[in-house]
Amino acid sequence: LEDGDYIFPSVNTKGLTQPGTAISHDTIQKWLDEFVTGAGIKLGCARLTTHCFRQGGAQYRFMHAPVGKRWSLATICWWGGWAEDKHVSFMLKTKGGAYYSG
Repeated sequence: LEDGDYIFPSVNTKGLTQPGTAISHDTIQKWLDEFVTGAGIKLGCARLTTHCFRQGGAQYRFMHAPVGKRWSLATICWWGGWAEDKHVSFMLKTKGGAYYSG
C-alpha cells in the first residue's frame, strides 16, 4: 500500500482495484444485501448495515477480545471516528443483567 491507498479500494468494471479510490457505501451495502440473501438469512423487513459491523467490532475489541488484545475506550473512539470531546455512554446487556455508564 502507498500513502493515500485504501485497504478496501473500489473496483472498476473490468475487475481491477483502484487503490486510491475508496469503495462506496452503496457498493458495500449492496454486497451485504447479496451475502445475507445468499446465506439464506431471514431478517424480515430488517437489514444488516455497515453500522451493525462497526458497533459490533467496537464492542468486541473493548470487551470480548482476548486479554492483551483489547482496546482502550480512547482507541475505540479513535477507530470508530467518535470525537474525543463527546460524552461517551453505553448500555451493556448480559446474562447477569444490564449495565449503563453515562
